[in-house]
Amino acid sequence: MDVIESIRIFKRVAETKSFSRVGKENDVSQPTISKLIQGLERHLDIALFRRTTRGLSLTVEGQKLYNSGSDLIDHFERVIAEVKSQKLTLKGELRVSASLAFARLVLAPLFLEFSNQHPDLRLNFILSDGYTDLVENNIDIAFRIGKLADSTLKANRIATSRRALYASKIYLKKFGRPKYLNHLHSHRLLYFTRLADRPSWPFLSSNGEPTPFYFEPFFKTDGTDLMREALLNGMGIALLPTWMMGEAEKEKKVERLFDSNLISPTPIFALSASSKDLNAKQRAYIEFLRLKFETMPSLSTR
Repeated sequence: MDVIESIRIFKRVAETKSFSRVGKENDVSQPTISKLIQGLERHLDIALFRRTTRGLSLTVEGQKLYNSGSDLIDHFERVIAEVKSQKLTLKGELRVSASLAFARLVLAPLFLEFSNQHPDLRLNFILSDGYTDLVENNIDIAFRIGKLADSTLKANRIATSRRALYASKIYLKKFGRPKYLNHLHSHRLLYFTRLADRPSWPFLSSNGEPTPFYFEPFFKTDGTDLMREALLNGMGIALLPTWMMGEAEKEKKVERLFDSNLISPTPIFALSASSKDLNAKQRAYIEFLRLKFETMPSLSTR
């Protein structure tokens, strides 16, 4: 039997607690997955799962295999590559979670170059501006911007996103340019609701102290792409990452406001569900992006 492949399947069943779901993911039937797990149990002479009317749960031995399975698979692939005196070939699928805007504007232009470097590695992107459970959705890497709430995930800081307060030329021509911060209260302000429950922007006071600017939004949404389009169409003033507005700035469609008063840097993290070291696929993609981000004016790896 293919023990390595069986362990891969076992890990996924342990994560989803579903033979049928893993069968669908691998384009095989539920009985096929069940037989594969039974074969692995016979081969190891241990029970990996407790099967009850409530579902599946890992045995003590199953939990041990799950905890060490990622390391075993990664080590096996490295050993084979070294024995063959070859560079480790990345195969299979890399599942990535990101926001629609970050994937479209930052990651998508780099897809082809990364794919040319690793032609046998398939990319699968799961896009959402909301929270995506890495274990439940079998995500290898998830990109998050800002402070992290979940400390159980392994976080690799790969860049810093810079932010600016933007207004389109269309808006400024119609409503005028605010001269002082308190003038913003009389303007149409757009807010990305996933930043915080109470709308605010991170400004500095005249003496350099962080002072949140609280306001009542004229327009709000939980979609970053919609925020960008609303701003470009003259809906109002918005706080957005500079990587979202690079093209619009070059074309002089927007202007920045109160740059010196704004707390700008925000960390970008690549998250993985495992507390262990990253596997070869994860490392390759993260390191590739780190190198590319160093050349992007709107991002920094420092």
